[in-house]
Amino acid sequence: GSEFSIQLRQLNNILAVNIIVPLANAGTEVVSAVKLNFKLPEGTVTKPVPQINELDGMNYVYEVPVKQVVKYILSGIKEIPVTIQWKGQTFNQSVALWTEPDMLLKIYTAQNNKFGKEYTANYSLISTALGTLEKDEPEFIHKLLTAYAEDNQPEWEQLNEILTEKYHTASKEMKNKFIGYLAGHAHIDMCWLWQWPETVQVCHDTFKSVFNLMEKNPEFKFSQSQAVAYYTMEQKYPAIFKRIQDYVKQGRWEIVGGMWVEPDTNMPGGESLVRQLLYGKGYFREKFGVDVKVGWNPDTFGHPWTLPQILKKSGIEYYVNCREGTKPRPNVFQWIGIDGSSVISIVPPGWYNRKIDNGIGRDMINACRDSGTQKMLFLYGVGDHGGGPTQVDIDNKYVLAKTELYPSLEFAKAEDFFTGLVTDKSALKTETEELNFAFEGCYTSHADVKRNNRKSEVLLYNAETITTLSDLITKKPALSSPQTLRDLWRKVLFNQFHDIICGSAIHPVYDDAKKEYEIVSSSGYQILRTALTALESQINTLPSSATGKKDKNQIKPIVVYNPLPWKRTDIVKAHFLASEKYSPGNLVALNTPAEDELVVAQITKCPGHYFPEEPIDKCTG
Repeated sequence: GSEFSIQLRQLNNILAVNIIVPLANAGTEVVSAVKLNFKLPEGTVTKPVPQINELDGMNYVYEVPVKQVVKYILSGIKEIPVTIQWKGQTFNQSVALWTEPDMLLKIYTAQNNKFGKEYTANYSLISTALGTLEKDEPEFIHKLLTAYAEDNQPEWEQLNEILTEKYHTASKEMKNKFIGYLAGHAHIDMCWLWQWPETVQVCHDTFKSVFNLMEKNPEFKFSQSQAVAYYTMEQKYPAIFKRIQDYVKQGRWEIVGGMWVEPDTNMPGGESLVRQLLYGKGYFREKFGVDVKVGWNPDTFGHPWTLPQILKKSGIEYYVNCREGTKPRPNVFQWIGIDGSSVISIVPPGWYNRKIDNGIGRDMINACRDSGTQKMLFLYGVGDHGGGPTQVDIDNKYVLAKTELYPSLEFAKAEDFFTGLVTDKSALKTETEELNFAFEGCYTSHADVKRNNRKSEVLLYNAETITTLSDLITKKPALSSPQTLRDLWRKVLFNQFHDIICGSAIHPVYDDAKKEYEIVSSSGYQILRTALTALESQINTLPSSATGKKDKNQIKPIVVYNPLPWKRTDIVKAHFLASEKYSPGNLVALNTPAEDELVVAQITKCPGHYFPEEPIDKCTG
């Protein structure tokens, strides 16, 4: 009921009843009225020890010897009845016991501390993964546990020796067949619960921490994405940037992602995603001599079906992500795009902020079994606000490497994993759809940044196109510096970072983004106007019927540009200076110089003077 709830469970050699009381009920008064009666078989010597926790309520814990638990199960007992009396009411419950052979063996190995308390083996799962589970395995386990529970020392020692040999054999096969690639990483949100200046400091501190680990641990390797983080280090901390370059040359620092930031990939247009890779990969190639092959968006909130084509055509062969919606999928698979382009995609077990701990072995076996591989990639290191791997992670790797019945573990770069996986590629499952969605609300939150992103994308794409045409036709550069458009694109690409454009950052981040978009709008329109003016000077805007000087002076040319790569029929809105008195609703005729045909137009507004509400390059249709 609402006053308290009860959980009954078995954990290895413990039978426990948790009485959980809401904090408002002050705990002990309610719990003291509860009476429990475990109907345990004879021979049980333990008694329940009540433990009160002010937050969780009361725990009644039976610490039952493992031999006794085994005896219950071998005698056919599968559950322990429990009677609960409270306020004159009686409730009958039960604690289910583990009866599966592998779970019994888990209890056995844990109780006997067979292979160290750092790792409790699940022999059945591991042997199944290795293909070594024998048909008589459950019978063998039954015999072993019977001898153990009945204190049949000679038979138990003989069977235990056989079990030990099985473990050692499986352990050797495990280390030979299964390899875990450990890629150190620090996920750094460019903006989220903090603004950009703090992120710059986070990059500085994280990278210095990585340098310390590099110096102390010669085998340690590190993978880092997002070109803007490297660019900022180059501008503000050149010494740090130089050390990164050195470690890249040594093969210990891996550049991944190939994009300017880790963007949302659903809302930015395809041209923007191409430019994420154009400017990201271009920067890495220029500054490090590296052609990035591993795409990297572990925290991005979904992935469109068009992405494999964009990645593949940009030279990206592999893709790391962690958010693929709610549909169950293997960790590793071939992701085939709309046009048939494919990349190998992985969701690293434990995501991108995991630690190197005992769970890696279990997670690896499960992931390999589901994916049909014998290799798996793990990303470890403190993330979001940076931080990266710790010395504890590195030390744990060496401990686990010596652990029996455990996969091999290697410090590695992400590309090492994918390169080694190519031989298993045919065994991978395929996905031929989008990998969506993680957070649907991100497509409506902060509509202002979404609108500014789209307007900026269209503006810069049009500015690029018109500038290129102007340069080709006039034989003169429209821009004094080609880097101008690049710098504007970088501002737009930065604000496509997944926590910015998705509306999940703090409000001051959007004040900063608005200022950046204003710069893009002002400078972008200036570039567009300059290129249009140069281009229009090369266009004959006179119809063939206009021969005299008077005719030419009376003609008011309007140049319409279609930025799309296909023909269109649409409505065009334009401002012009009229030589006659017009009223809203008047129809006028316009000539097209190419075919000298008339186009009907309608006057919609006559302010009396030409003070356009928007620059003429905004008037498109």
